[in-house]
Amino acid sequence: MKNYFTAFCFLLVFSASAQSWSVGTSWYYQEDDPFPFWHPVVVNIQLTADTIIDGYPTFAVEGGCSCGLMEPQYLRRDGDQVFYYESGQFRLLYDFALGAGDTLHVEWGSNPVNYFVVMIDSVSYLYLPNGDSLKVQHIIPYDTNDLQHWAEWGDRIIEGIGGNYCLYPMWPTCDPQTYGLLCHETQAGVIYPIGATGTCMEIVDAEEAVLVQPEIMLMPSLTENYTRVKSSHLISRYWIFDAAGRKMGEGLPESAEFEVSVRALPPGVYFMQFSCFGGQKVQRKFIRIRSM
Repeated sequence: MKNYFTAFCFLLVFSASAQSWSVGTSWYYQEDDPFPFWHPVVVNIQLTADTIIDGYPTFAVEGGCSCGLMEPQYLRRDGDQVFYYESGQFRLLYDFALGAGDTLHVEWGSNPVNYFVVMIDSVSYLYLPNGDSLKVQHIIPYDTNDLQHWAEWGDRIIEGIGGNYCLYPMWPTCDPQTYGLLCHETQAGVIYPIGATGTCMEIVDAEEAVLVQPEIMLMPSLTENYTRVKSSHLISRYWIFDAAGRKMGEGLPESAEFEVSVRALPPGVYFMQFSCFGGQKVQRKFIRIRSM
């Protein structure tokens, strides 16, 4: 019985350490750099020091995504909740305990304080090699018509890791767009990608070697009737999705430059996904505004 209890305690400690944060915990994301022309780069967020704020153990943090709504200097994790420090107070950033049908309300800014809301559409799990699991909250905008209170955060929140586009929510109409979690590493090693070997730096170095993607621009990205696509690669097919992930249209241009009519779409935020003849897939965002 004693041996069983010892083994059980070890599993609990290992499981907790795999998901806990400490100095050195890092996130790596891919984003597009528009200068001198669109090309992919890697950005890093890292916990750099321990400190105490308002009596709470807190981490100093450095780095961020280019279009983040906030770039806090301090983060605090308390069980299933993550808070960031802004305007002299801790504000909720994540609640990993939320389930399907729950909403997450995040405040940012000051004078006035703004906010946005996402809904947990469903929940799934990622299973680690040690048998532990990470809860995944699949999110959608709470109100796709309320662009004033909407932010870009990807389509899922991973327990202990955060949004799959960036740790921090981003302006929905901003470029460059951060759009991919490449690696997450804690003291216990690499947690994401699941089953990866090596360090995050090794994984990112290998990824950067194949990050050469087609350079695709949408002009304009804020439009009433149409947008023009200009690409460095021939595009074989494209799809249009709304903010909730529903397919709203598609086409087979077989060209590197063409126009797409969007006048039949309701006003809102949309994503155009392109498939190139080389097999690469690229996504761009645009907003259909109401006709005057």
